Amino acid sequence: MKKINTKIILGDCKEVLKNLDDNSIDLIVTSPPYADSRGI
Repeated sequence: MKKINTKIILGDCKEVLKNLDDNSIDLIVTSPPYADSRGI
């Protein structure tokens, strides 16, 4: 069975992504400041 590694990284994506290996991400979860905005 393949081991699953979970790591939470907090930071500015423009800087953090520079330090990650290619093809090393399976899921990204974001919470942008406009997530709860509703257009009327």
